Amino acid sequence: MDTAAIVVKIIGLVLFLFTVRSVYKHFRGRLCKRPAASGQTAAADAGKTEPQQQHSKAEHALNTFLLYAWFIFMTALSLGMIVNN
Repeated sequence: MDTAAIVVKIIGLVLFLFTVRSVYKHFRGRLCKRPAASGQTAAADAGKTEPQQQHSKAEHALNTFLLYAWFIFMTALSLGMIVNN
């Protein structure tokens, strides 16, 4: 195996470990926020208007989709670097 292939495999492994760490931190953060979000009162939501809440939910959904697409892309890229080279 030549030097370039070894370097690509090492970079792929580092990218894969970084992606796994990021996914773990993301889901751990979501699990920590879930009980805190259910304990909020209705008074906190009373100050928001309806269009702002809808925009916020749509923006959150799009951001979440983009984040998961990025996780999938980075996982495929890093595993491809490890396996194909």
